[in-house]
Amino acid sequence: MPWMDWCRPDFSIDAPLGWLKNQPLDWEQGINYQFLIIDSKSQQFMGGCGINYINQFYLLANLGYWVRSDRHGEGIATEATKLIALFGFQQLGLRRIEIVAGEENWASRRVAEKTGAAFEGILKKRLKIGNKNIDAAMHSLILEDLA
Repeated sequence: MPWMDWCRPDFSIDAPLGWLKNQPLDWEQGINYQFLIIDSKSQQFMGGCGINYINQFYLLANLGYWVRSDRHGEGIATEATKLIALFGFQQLGLRRIEIVAGEENWASRRVAEKTGAAFEGILKKRLKIGNKNIDAAMHSLILEDLA
């Protein structure tokens, strides 16, 4: 919850329904590719991940992920990140994928490292959480990192 503005105690089903309605248009326009993470056995919703902030000139994009708190520690985000990164490289033709996480968001930073992403440094005031800008860790993936 502390790393995502939309995740709040007053969160309601209306917010994701509105978000879902925009997804087909975003895909058509090539600007945002979001995926749900579903457990293949139980069909339980476990989280989400996606590629956004796509730069067609440099062939790079941002990759983000989250997993519901009662499923943390199972490797779900790492596996989803690897799959979405492959989608970005193979289907979208990306050459670089960036994972930007709050400097103190150790769980997200561990996911980036487990996927093979290279830590590139701390970016000052890179993320905005609520009304506050915070420092962020930059990790990057290229296709060869997933081998």
